[in-house]
Amino acid sequence: MIIVRRFEESDADNLAALMMEMVEFYSRPLAVQGSVRDDIVKQAKNVHILVALANDQVAAFATYGFLYPVAGLRSFAYLQQIYVGSSFRRLGLAKQLMAFVARDCRDKGCTWMEWNTGIHNTAARTFYEGLGAKGSEKIAFELEGAELNKLADMID
Repeated sequence: MIIVRRFEESDADNLAALMMEMVEFYSRPLAVQGSVRDDIVKQAKNVHILVALANDQVAAFATYGFLYPVAGLRSFAYLQQIYVGSSFRRLGLAKQLMAFVARDCRDKGCTWMEWNTGIHNTAARTFYEGLGAKGSEKIAFELEGAELNKLADMID
């Protein structure tokens, strides 16, 4: 049985393990200083975190938030991350997480949600297109490390 619900602090240890799997999957360095579990609890105060449970086990998660304004002065949901554990793929968890975000978006009066994926991630693109999403012509920009600090230091 699949259950999708909002993150609870009691999920933190299991979610931390799943997030560490994700870090390995994407071959990215770990940015968290200290406890991943504690960081999740801290970040949950600022971002919406969903967990998908399969057989009472945290098997997938999504993080998102609401932003305002964009063109037309409307608010929207921005999906930052969705990840399904390697042992739980192809069970419909990602679709259930996306549906939960879409419902939360609609319930808050938003008519639009947005996210991105790597241009070469054809599996994700096929999945999103299967949900009815369309790719956009936007270009995603990133700023980190020394460049972020340089920009931040430009303010007097």
